[in-house]
Amino acid sequence: MGEEGQGDMVVSATNPVTWEEIELSESYLVSGMFEEAGTLASSILTRINMYKHVENRGEILLHDMMTSAGMVLVQSWKESGRTSNLLGDIENYFGSVVAIPIQVILTGACVQVASGHSSGVRAFLENFLSKWKFDDEKHYAVPLPAAEKTDLELCNGCPKLEVDEYLEI
Repeated sequence: MGEEGQGDMVVSATNPVTWEEIELSESYLVSGMFEEAGTLASSILTRINMYKHVENRGEILLHDMMTSAGMVLVQSWKESGRTSNLLGDIENYFGSVVAIPIQVILTGACVQVASGHSSGVRAFLENFLSKWKFDDEKHYAVPLPAAEKTDLELCNGCPKLEVDEYLEI
């Protein structure tokens, strides 16, 4: 992998995820090729989750890629009728409930409820919200285990939510 274009790839030099792949999954979705869109989006999310600790090229880029691929996955599953346990299935691709982007959670919850599979949605959202602790005047954060960090305010690497995002969920 050369110097140019590094900002467009995330994860690892041996198995990068590119925006071109995400755009292809979106094209499949728009073209009505829902199985192809879902398969590619799930592959993208699996690779990001597997390799994100090996080489990270930026939290914002990684989050944007996870959000885009997650939205394709939710929409393709909706169109394919795979909504009975949508949120639980999505969690498996992200590795933990707190790693799922807010937009993906909100859309997934709405799709699951709208498709008549509301059981489990409330418990999922309550589980998600229970992981977050009020950090300061503006954020909720997921604290690291006590062995790693004891002061939330100093936890720069912790996932954070704006208060309005927390309330939206």
